[in-house]
Amino acid sequence: MNVLITGGLSNLGLAVISELSEKDINVSVLDVKNKKNKKRYKKNKNLINKIFFNDNRSASVLSKAISDCNCIIYMGNDESIQSIGNLINEINNSGSKSCLICISTSKVMGPTQAKKPPIKTSDKINCINGIIISNVNKEKEIISSGIRHSILRLTYVLDTSGDYNDDMMKILYEHPLDGRIEVILDLDAAAAIVNASISLLSDNVINKKTFFIGGGKANGCQIYNRTLINGILSEMGIGMIDENCFLKDLNNYCFDWYDTEKSNELLKYQNHSFNDYLDILRIKTKNGGPVVKYLAPKIRATLEKESPYLKK
Repeated sequence: MNVLITGGLSNLGLAVISELSEKDINVSVLDVKNKKNKKRYKKNKNLINKIFFNDNRSASVLSKAISDCNCIIYMGNDESIQSIGNLINEINNSGSKSCLICISTSKVMGPTQAKKPPIKTSDKINCINGIIISNVNKEKEIISSGIRHSILRLTYVLDTSGDYNDDMMKILYEHPLDGRIEVILDLDAAAAIVNASISLLSDNVINKKTFFIGGGKANGCQIYNRTLINGILSEMGIGMIDENCFLKDLNNYCFDWYDTEKSNELLKYQNHSFNDYLDILRIKTKNGGPVVKYLAPKIRATLEKESPYLKK
């Protein structure tokens, strides 16, 4: 079995590569060449059979990349392929019989906090911004392409690699503390993606189906943002910041709790809990260590200063 991952050098892409390698599946990666990706490839090249760097979004490079693969995992990033339409055209024009796993996001549902959870894939989509519209259009292109496919809408993915940066906090500012959110560890998201690839190649059970992929209620992954953010900052040794740092408007917030019972039944991926993530975070960050704990008040002040919502 040969699998191509577009955008495979992302954090989640690397988790998928690791999961594929554990199952002795040949892995090819298509991505752009930059300093960060070159470093990631060098570190993980023993897990990657072929690498295709496509800085110019060349159709010829894309054609070579898909030439001998059975399944393509489209990570939802168009940097290396220009558009999902290009990928679909190359698959159809080449006569390839590759199937396609599309990694989408649960945010396509738009704001749903006024609804009773769990949110289902059959519920009406609410396109409130260009990002949602773009993702919905990608899904529609794949559905109408005639290619064997499955669409996986991931909930909020928690990174366990230890690659933590300021971007994580910038995202969390956009999470109302009283808003519902379903999280999933990248390890479980990767398991779902790989199991979906294997399933799609072997039978029609998930063909032309769309699923939410989340950590699940039983694993304590359906929580509130207050629990999520307080847990992260506490385990990093920083402590909670001013509650006014976060978005208040639930009508501009696009996460929730989702119906993942069927997806887990078919793909068997819900293996970790939110508490497992906190344990991993504590170990990776050493609970902040003495230096962070000493500087915690200053770090909190800096985070509060960077919030777009706290009145200066």
